[in-house]
Amino acid sequence: PCSKGITSFVQSFVSQPGNALKRTSDLESNREIIRSIARLGVTETLLEIMNSKVAGWQNAAVELGKLAQSHSIDKSEILSGLFDTLVDPGYKTYPELIDILSSLTNSETLNRLISALECPDHYTKDRYFRNRIAMVLAGCSPEVIPSHFSDLFRLLKRVYIQQLFWVIPTLQSQCKFYNYDLTQLTLPEDHPPSTTPPTTQMIFNGPVTGAAGFVQGDINIHSANTSETREKT
Repeated sequence: PCSKGITSFVQSFVSQPGNALKRTSDLESNREIIRSIARLGVTETLLEIMNSKVAGWQNAAVELGKLAQSHSIDKSEILSGLFDTLVDPGYKTYPELIDILSSLTNSETLNRLISALECPDHYTKDRYFRNRIAMVLAGCSPEVIPSHFSDLFRLLKRVYIQQLFWVIPTLQSQCKFYNYDLTQLTLPEDHPPSTTPPTTQMIFNGPVTGAAGFVQGDINIHSANTSETREKT
């Protein structure tokens, strides 16, 4: 149960959310208020908090995502907020966000994710943004993914994106859909030489490793046969 002070603040948010939002900018207080509002199931207030971009708005997006997983509510605005949270390098609870966004993603959001995978700098300068997108894609429902395999392959022909060399096989395994063969792919001319494999930090979660957490690893893409080796340390 909420403390008396938190209960009062929650009531203030619900009755006059605009005024209440202006009266607090403390992140931890807002998070507790947002969790309390989510327990009450007041989606309209959570949407206002999310769209206001006040301190803790990302938590409102995640709480809305949780509600959308178990309730029949419109998901379009919620998916937009979850995508914006994925972009934000300041949000730290990515494993939960990735699971929620993967479970709710529809065709429209998939198009947006693929577009961001191609041009991440249009959204953020955070160098790990592509990793987060890849993790969302890897966890998407098999019912949503098949119609987008051709989009992923066309993207890989245009732009060298190392994450796709493990995302695509993961999705193929989940969907039992093997119409596209990576070994037959002609890589873009600007792909890096295989003698200098890139190093990346990824959030491994869900179907890829079965456990959440940050893992340091080297991804080595061999251009001769486009096979992938991944060493985790």
